[in-house]
Amino acid sequence: RDILSDALRTCGAQYIQRANNGEDALARLSMKQAQYDLIISDCHMAPMNGLQLLKTIRDGDVKTISPDIPFIMITGRGDIPLVKKAKELGVSGFLAKPVSLEKLTTTVSQVLQSAAEK
Repeated sequence: RDILSDALRTCGAQYIQRANNGEDALARLSMKQAQYDLIISDCHMAPMNGLQLLKTIRDGDVKTISPDIPFIMITGRGDIPLVKKAKELGVSGFLAKPVSLEKLTTTVSQVLQSAAEK
């Protein structure tokens, strides 16, 4: 999280919130005063993993954010069932660990541009 946050600051991000897991992220996302441009989440977390967080958001269960918010999934594994499930849930992009600054900036730019065009 520290490396990713530093990389996002290098890309010009000004407001970054970090969460320990999916449940923590959900609690932060549910705060009415917070506004987010995108979510970057690891897939493998406990007690709520990234796929569960993505599904909760896409189902519209978080009333304080749009269910269409750009969502980038980070994974250390490229297993096909995980990728397929994330795509079914409407993931906006993927990053494979280890995440390079170049790949991070490219993926974030593409995802935000795509969201702006919708």
